[in-house]
Amino acid sequence: MVLVALVASFSNSFCGEFRSAVLTREGEHGPWHYEKVIDVPGTSKEELYRRMKLWVVGNIKTTDLNNTFDDKSMDLIISTPTIAFPDLKWKSLADQTMSFKMQIEIKDNKIRVGMNGFVYSGYKNGGSVQILKPLEDLALAGNSGGQYKQIGEGFDNSFLGFMETLEKAAKTEKKSSEW
Repeated sequence: MVLVALVASFSNSFCGEFRSAVLTREGEHGPWHYEKVIDVPGTSKEELYRRMKLWVVGNIKTTDLNNTFDDKSMDLIISTPTIAFPDLKWKSLADQTMSFKMQIEIKDNKIRVGMNGFVYSGYKNGGSVQILKPLEDLALAGNSGGQYKQIGEGFDNSFLGFMETLEKAAKTEKKSSEW
């Protein structure tokens, strides 16, 4: 029994697929997603909308001009961010990014952030081969599999930093400066 658990642990660590401590998955092969509710007591939905809109415009650089959908009357912002994360020099993986759909729903005193549709992009072999795959299909043929864990760890760290800035923006009141 211990041997079976050890073999399963070894195969998941070195020969398995992408793993994330931050994202969750529907079933063993389902899509990856993320959801978080951020409580901001004593803050109106109008103020939270303003804060989130400023955060999106200031922090998300995309080809679709930040917002796919932005409707204040529905208290909803949908965007398509791309997060860059560290290169895996030992496996010649460079310029790694993860793009995804992000939905920010806003109510009085709280926001809900939902993300899905994750797509990994990176270059291997000195930039000569691009990998562009939905996260569910991430399998780098011909590699040892040890990089899956490193891709996941690199993404998790960058993603947590991304979410930290969003949460800080939601909770921080910007004072209007006179100019």
